Amino acid sequence: QINQEKLKNQDEHLAILSEGINELQNVNSVINVSITQQNALLDTISHDADLFRHDMKVLVRKADRMTTGMSWSRSVKKPFYQYSISIKHIPTGKYLTTHTTTNS
Repeated sequence: QINQEKLKNQDEHLAILSEGINELQNVNSVINVSITQQNALLDTISHDADLFRHDMKVLVRKADRMTTGMSWSRSVKKPFYQYSISIKHIPTGKYLTTHTTTNS
């Protein structure tokens, strides 16, 4: 009888352990599915970030071209030059002067 009680007691413990192991297997399966889904999402985010980074580089290049091109575009007025020259005739002490002019 003592052996039968020990066996019955062991069977009860084994049944409890078996339930715990089954529950752990179920939790493991759920965690595995969740990790797989999260990895897929991370891959998508990484791909989208790469595309965004590429698009930003293209936009920066276009903006640089636009700003560089603006300074040399035809819509900008050509520079004009102003000058004034004075030449002194030493024997007479008189000056020859030209007035400020602009190039149009």
